Amino acid sequence: MVNKTGQNEGHRAIARQCRHRGLQVERVERKGTVLVLHPEPGTTLPEASELTQIAGEVEIPGIRYVTVDLAAFATQDRYQGEVGDE
Repeated sequence: MVNKTGQNEGHRAIARQCRHRGLQVERVERKGTVLVLHPEPGTTLPEASELTQIAGEVEIPGIRYVTVDLAAFATQDRYQGEVGDE
């Protein structure tokens, strides 16, 4: 079933699993056989073991891969002032 925002029950279930594992997901998008997790702004990247468990819990027919949109993570503040500082 698809809701008004275009997300279906499976996508919402994946978002809940992600939150349970420490990844705050704003949106889940399917691109063919790939499920893309779009984190909420300001979210930190969980440990690799948590991401592996999230991927293992995905039970959506036709999905072969699960990835996280790394471009969505805010890194500007993390590295601000480090480049060229001496």
